[in-house]
Amino acid sequence: MPYHKHALALLSVLCCINVYAQPIGIFDESSDVGAVLIKGKSVYRPSGQQYTISGAGANIWFASDQFQFLWKKLSGDFMLHARAGFLGKGTDPHRKTGWMIRSALDSNAAMISATVHGDGLTSLQYRKSKGGNVEEVRSLMKGPGIIQLQRKGNTFIMSVAADGDTLQQQQVSVEFPDNVFAGLFVCSHNKDIVETVVFDNVRIARPARDQFVPYREYIGSHVELMDITTGIRDGAAVQGMEPVSDGWSGRCRVPDGCRGPGGDVEHRSTVRSARSTTARGGVNRWQTSWSRQAVATRSPGGTPRRSSPAAPRR
Repeated sequence: MPYHKHALALLSVLCCINVYAQPIGIFDESSDVGAVLIKGKSVYRPSGQQYTISGAGANIWFASDQFQFLWKKLSGDFMLHARAGFLGKGTDPHRKTGWMIRSALDSNAAMISATVHGDGLTSLQYRKSKGGNVEEVRSLMKGPGIIQLQRKGNTFIMSVAADGDTLQQQQVSVEFPDNVFAGLFVCSHNKDIVETVVFDNVRIARPARDQFVPYREYIGSHVELMDITTGIRDGAAVQGMEPVSDGWSGRCRVPDGCRGPGGDVEHRSTVRSARSTTARGGVNRWQTSWSRQAVATRSPGGTPRRSSPAAPRR
């Protein structure tokens, strides 16, 4: 074969590799698992940080699965969080979605999933070993919008809630490999039908190490803006945050001109430390220590005003 044809063939292969290796939001890739009749699709929309996943598949049950999977390779401990909603009334009440952790992408691989069905049934489902049947622990919650799945060693914890309510938990202990595929899934429960789910507030969080010493080690912080009408949290909306170390904890300065969805954020304070306390409706509550000034945000609603005489002190 002439040299230029070899070069074109190599370029074609490399282009194909690059196309399929492109990440989708925070995930590595999407793929159909099992013998799916209709190809699924996963799309990320940076504006709003939303994921739209369409998938077919006969079921995720017994000894094999068929579904669309948007996944990321992970190891160690982590927490998966999202808010999910089916589009339309759907065809089968057992269409399902949620978070899944798999040992492999084979249809009969060991897996664990926080699963919400079209009729509201919610359960922590798991296959202990390759080719085994799926087992489940059902939740009393019906049709939650907030779905979390956490790994702590070989303990897996599902936490679910309706938007604004307290999280309810179920957990199981299953021997699982350290390296896994973790992500969002959609199964139509009908091989001839495609169902679609929209996810937002999608986060993959890593816990601090077991021997972490608060106020002695710096692990950083993450700032988000939340639209109180939609509940959508946007970390990318806060631009120009400057992390600083002061020798005992982390802090962030909010520079002049930092912009959010509502307008400019005025530089009025320094956030000195923050820690997660509880979760309500899937949103972590934070305890913070501030300098003596307060942050004021300009918004279309009018001039901001101070809500208390002084900001909290350490």
